[in-house]
Amino acid sequence: MGGNKNHSSFIVYLFTLILTTASALLYYFMYRLPLLGIDDANIYFKYMRNVADGLGFIYNPGGERVEGFTSVLYTLIGSTIFLFTDKIELSLFIINIIAVSYTIYKVSLFIYNLNFKKYNLYGIIFTLTTLLLVMPGYFFWTTLSLLESGIWSMLICLTTLAVFDENTLINRMKFILLITLLIVTRPEAYFWAFYLIFLKGLFNYIYHKYSLNKVFKENRLFLFTFILVLASLLIWRYNYFGYLLPNTYYVKVYGSFWYNFKLGIEDLFSFLIYTNPILMLTLITIASIAKIKFRNISYEEIVQLILSLIILVAFAIPVVLGGDYFKWNRFQIVFLPVIYVPLFNLSFIDKYILNLVSLKEIIKAKKYLIYSLLFCYIILLPRESLDQLLRGQNLKNSEYIRISEEGQRLAILFNDFFADSELPYISVTAAGMAYKYKGKTLDLLGLNSTKMAHSEHQIRGFKNHEGFNKNVFFDERPDFIYEGFPAKIVKDTNEIVVDINNDIFKSRFINKALDEIWFDKQFQEIYKPVIISKKGKDKKIFTWAGVHYLQKLDIEKYYIKYIHY
Repeated sequence: MGGNKNHSSFIVYLFTLILTTASALLYYFMYRLPLLGIDDANIYFKYMRNVADGLGFIYNPGGERVEGFTSVLYTLIGSTIFLFTDKIELSLFIINIIAVSYTIYKVSLFIYNLNFKKYNLYGIIFTLTTLLLVMPGYFFWTTLSLLESGIWSMLICLTTLAVFDENTLINRMKFILLITLLIVTRPEAYFWAFYLIFLKGLFNYIYHKYSLNKVFKENRLFLFTFILVLASLLIWRYNYFGYLLPNTYYVKVYGSFWYNFKLGIEDLFSFLIYTNPILMLTLITIASIAKIKFRNISYEEIVQLILSLIILVAFAIPVVLGGDYFKWNRFQIVFLPVIYVPLFNLSFIDKYILNLVSLKEIIKAKKYLIYSLLFCYIILLPRESLDQLLRGQNLKNSEYIRISEEGQRLAILFNDFFADSELPYISVTAAGMAYKYKGKTLDLLGLNSTKMAHSEHQIRGFKNHEGFNKNVFFDERPDFIYEGFPAKIVKDTNEIVVDINNDIFKSRFINKALDEIWFDKQFQEIYKPVIISKKGKDKKIFTWAGVHYLQKLDIEKYYIKYIHY
């Protein structure tokens, strides 16, 4: 399986870009949905637009400064785009595809060199892209979701590969740049940046036989950069927002270690068994590092050791933080290109897992049979295989895109339905509504409200959806609330039936997440289910509206029908 060693970098990257684009578009067409991003991406869009408009990092124009987004870097990128175009979704989709394709290109090139350029580089790129495609999640989270995952995956993978770079001036400057970008991309980079600096020192100490003193001298500029950038970010955040960590941290991360650990273990088990069982092969290669003799360690062995230390930590961090409530393990999956590298470290595998001679004989005699079995294993083994996705099954994450679509549709209706001076103050759980709505919104789950995030809230078993506080809600007293979206469009006023006492409503996620506020006596006094009609408008709005707002509506323009329950 030899290959030409003289590859044009541009042609190779172009080949990678074509494969990546095709993979991203495959997921796009499987979902058969507009390119809107998942619900959380719409939070980013609102901040990006406000920053581009010169309003700063705020959720509501004229409102408080609040860091309801995860990535400062991604927000600034999107804000720059908004200066030139409103087509933020398409622009970010393209940027993420470029980031992911570059990641695949650089990881494939690393694998190519790791195997002494014995194998065809195009074959490596195709194989790695295929592995990323057929196991659900990677291309969805890094491209279609329109979150920062694509850029984060690129930065964390490139910084990992940079651990093995020689200590030339260009490589040192590159590592400094990557460390800087990591820190301003996601909060967990505060750990990862330091950890990768440590591993770079470990690589030099074990492989290059540096003394501890020389390791420190080589790494002190990296450590200085880490401290300077992190301190600058924390000082800016504290002065600007009033807190050292993003608002999302105070909503999503709980004080109970064991609560997080339980959720995190379930999340990791889902990743290894339910989503991507081929990673069990990676774990086998990791377990084999116990056989390494450090006295005469080879390059392939030190690569396997360092990557194992990175992969195990990548698995462990989401466990400590409680995992995630989305499908397909987005926190681990961004590491997937690097996680696959141990499977391509063929010299190490030959030496410690398989017998080199017998391996060659088996491949020579049964090559096509082995390839066929491996293909079936990859395609069919996951409980949510590519075959199922292609047939339109198990597309649960598309719900979050539909939430964005429905929220934006309602926001556009509201903007047209109410005059600017009459726009209600709406409590929302869907970011698509808040993104397109011209009026003020209250984030019921606390991601974009410091009052909610820093109030005491109960742990009800809804990971990342437990920031709601009744007292804050009543202090804010928004004009509209609805059991799901803030309102819905109706045509027939007789079709609306409100029954909050049935078991179906009581068991609904939104009822539990909002602490069953519909059954609160104070709520029932202040809010009433109504249908609002407007002269000259065919569409009508059903919502739970505050009496204080209804009394202000012009009865010559609006008709209010109260719904009994």
